[in-house]
Amino acid sequence: MSGDADCLLRASAPSAAAYEGIHKHILSRLPSVARIHSSIAMRSLLNHPQPSRGRRTA
Repeated sequence: MSGDADCLLRASAPSAAAYEGIHKHILSRLPSVARIHSSIAMRSLLNHPQPSRGRRTA
């Protein structure tokens, strides 16, 4: 397999520690995940509504 990315996921977390939990306990444990590359925004330029806890969004 070659190329940069097979999948792109956009996620929002309330803190760096919360994102670390998502990365460590969810994303890295997915089957067939060999490598994860993250880019983190320092601040938001647009005001998008945050998804509700416990509800998945597409």
